[in-house]
Amino acid sequence: MKNKLIKKLNYFVGQINSGDINTGLCRDVIDKVKDYIKITETELETREINTLIEIRHNNPLRMILAMSGVYVSLTVTNETIRFLYNNIEELRDKNSKYSLSLMLVKLQNLLDYTYFYAEMYRIYRQVFTIKELKELQKEINSKWIR
Repeated sequence: MKNKLIKKLNYFVGQINSGDINTGLCRDVIDKVKDYIKITETELETREINTLIEIRHNNPLRMILAMSGVYVSLTVTNETIRFLYNNIEELRDKNSKYSLSLMLVKLQNLLDYTYFYAEMYRIYRQVFTIKELKELQKEINSKWIR
């Protein structure tokens, strides 16, 4: 498809060169289209490679995100992604203005800080729902005040 598009663009330039039309502008358009084609091919290759890497690492939730075009950094853990999937309705209701990627990063920071302070007060508990997260934060706050 790329070669077919470039041939048509070159034919277009040849037709324009035969008349009194501004060819500099047309060449700029052609160059921009060629750049767009290169960027698109690079992006598609990157997405395919990332999807294959996720499949190889057997991270199905990350793979689902990657296949839908959402790429999160490696700092976002699988537990955070799973937490988001399990509580997506409640999180989406209160955070509708954020994109999915930004919500994952914010959620990762929230969980990291919560677990850090919980460990500081020797509270070792995993959270699976928003309610459990709020209860853990309340327990941390009550110990913080003392």
